[in-house]
Amino acid sequence: MKNLKIFLSLLLILSLISVVGVNSTEASSTILIDNYIKVNSISKKADGKIYINYTLKKDFKTNLGYNVKQSLGFTYKMHSAIKIGSVFVPVNSKKGTYTAILSVPSPNYLGTQSVYAKWGASGQSVLKKIGTVYNVPSSVRGLKRSSHDVTKAEAVGGKIVMDYLPGLTVMIILKGKSATIQTLAKKGTAIATGLIGFNLATGYFKQMPSLSAGQVYYRESEIKTNGEVYHRLLIFANKATYNEFKNSGYKKSGLAIYSTSSISTLKY
Repeated sequence: MKNLKIFLSLLLILSLISVVGVNSTEASSTILIDNYIKVNSISKKADGKIYINYTLKKDFKTNLGYNVKQSLGFTYKMHSAIKIGSVFVPVNSKKGTYTAILSVPSPNYLGTQSVYAKWGASGQSVLKKIGTVYNVPSSVRGLKRSSHDVTKAEAVGGKIVMDYLPGLTVMIILKGKSATIQTLAKKGTAIATGLIGFNLATGYFKQMPSLSAGQVYYRESEIKTNGEVYHRLLIFANKATYNEFKNSGYKKSGLAIYSTSSISTLKY
């Protein structure tokens, strides 16, 4: 009777594999995963780790006998250009509600993390996407400020390049009364490696004053853990006005001849 149960279990798994028809790919049918797992919540904590609260509906056996083993747990993927080590956290083997914790990617890349439940056996696997979070390394977290004195050449050319972080620059491209702000990684730097495949979002601003030498452009930005990027752009008529704003603790935006903000989203 015991051998019969093992045989029927193996037959069920093989039949489900043939129905799913996958080999380490996302599947349209996730019956193998849904049979065991109910995901209650997914969250990204300040420590950069992913916390998955789930309910295991019934006991899960890794050893099915006859040298056949199966696995069930959680993993994530990032941009295809980013090479990260394998991350897999198995489910608890006993029925109940638990929290699985997925580690921070190493190197600590900035980017989208697609979170999956994963089942595997005999070289076959099934992935079910259960959520998306953003990994934001500590080196780029928090509010970042930068300022730039406009030169005559920049006023004529309509393009300003400002420092943002070590390895990152901000390019402001002006066309008429509007401008776009792009965050760019400097080639060959450590942070550029961590930004593979990324355009760090674009801020768009309208009704701006004409660009002229002597103006001071001031920018704030913050990359949030939900993937949003906050942009704030202020333009001061001259250095003296900007210094007054700076001495106020970056609060008196009324001193600027232009002040606005926008929100954009991290994109590949």
